[in-house]
Amino acid sequence: MSTRIADIRDPNLFQRLVRTLFAASQGHSFQVVDDSSGDRGNDGYDSEAGILLAIYCPEKGMKAQRALTKGRDDLKKAIKLLANPAYSFNKWYFMTPEPLPERTQAALRTEALSAGLSATFISAENLEPLFLAHPHLHDLFPELTYPRVQAALDEVSAKLGRLEEQLRPDSQPSARL
Repeated sequence: MSTRIADIRDPNLFQRLVRTLFAASQGHSFQVVDDSSGDRGNDGYDSEAGILLAIYCPEKGMKAQRALTKGRDDLKKAIKLLANPAYSFNKWYFMTPEPLPERTQAALRTEALSAGLSATFISAENLEPLFLAHPHLHDLFPELTYPRVQAALDEVSAKLGRLEEQLRPDSQPSARL
């Protein structure tokens, strides 16, 4: 099964997916915040693993300069949270549907290191195996299956149905597949 995580352009869907996957894999230590009034750079926090998430899903595809600007803005917010005793983390994860260019990652990694944080960049290539490892979540995200795969499955199912009908002893001869 392939998914369409890299094709997501709906920020709410991507954020819901990332949070659901992290909650499923990290358990109770992963904390989701209501960011409707501003999240201060916290799109998810794992107190036990020392991870702060920043989630970015551009609606029109990944542009390197915009991703760098957004990453820097989110990193600045994370650095401010480091001063808050309510937070204890040393890892900053920047989540995007598509991979960031190497230069963007290098720039953000350098800036994070200067603040005492390790930076990790997670995209569809990292999220897809996590999604596949949690099949009980698949029904929550039906939009992630490829439409062509579903169409092919529907076609095979229809052919099998016609074949079963032809093989029934009480059925009339019908056209071949």
